[in-house]
Amino acid sequence: MLILLSTRKEAIMTTKENRLNELWEKLQNQKPDNEELRSIIVLGWPLPKVAWQELLRQNPTNEDLRDVIVREESLREVAGQKLLEQQPSNEDLRCIIMWVESLQEIAGQKLLKRHPTDKDLRYIMTWVPSLREVAEKLINRVKKEIIKEIIGLS
Repeated sequence: MLILLSTRKEAIMTTKENRLNELWEKLQNQKPDNEELRSIIVLGWPLPKVAWQELLRQNPTNEDLRDVIVREESLREVAGQKLLEQQPSNEDLRCIIMWVESLQEIAGQKLLKRHPTDKDLRYIMTWVPSLREVAEKLINRVKKEIIKEIIGLS
């Protein structure tokens, strides 16, 4: 009985895999756009890595990469690395800091080299312990400058 169930389950899985491969080939012929590829990646289809390779060939936007980082754990690190390579915005760097532990320090350092906002600095303080002290000093300096300006205008 167990052998029959195992064989039947394997047959169902093989049929499903074959059908998914057929559908993937049809979809490729239709030239899916980045949003459609992201849907395949993040909705847990069995073909996320194949869709990821296709997305890479189509030059993913920063938004595409952020979506993959947030929604597909198995591709987080590689998507984060790709995002770091293509002129990330502060929002992109905050996404990496929050979701890609292995790249937090690199993203935090890049963010500190820009004119980080309070929001940027708070992300660094919360998620990147090695840079917390630097971010705190920057926040305190900005506060002091604001207070100084208020006093000067009074």
